[in-house]
Amino acid sequence: MVPRLNYVLMATLSAGLLIGVTALAMTFSGDGKKTEVTDEQIEALVNRLANSDEDVVLNARRSLLHVGVDALPRLERAARSENPDVCRHAGELIRMITEPRNVVEP
Repeated sequence: MVPRLNYVLMATLSAGLLIGVTALAMTFSGDGKKTEVTDEQIEALVNRLANSDEDVVLNARRSLLHVGVDALPRLERAARSENPDVCRHAGELIRMITEPRNVVEP
């Protein structure tokens, strides 16, 4: 029974990692320029914020941060979700994307 559980866990983690890497690849081309990300891809990342696996959520958060302002409409809708974890993640991401960072000039 345990080997089967380990297999399922590894498959889930691998899928989450693959989605995160794919989202990053879709967001930036090889020369560092931002590329187009579809609404469906953003929605899939937002949906991952509800996942019980912390690694999947972390990868989705990172990818959504890289998407940036294009993710805001979907994140704003997610911030009104009935799922408290999704609300929290979406709210944090919205703040991280919209609030200017404190930059110390040399």
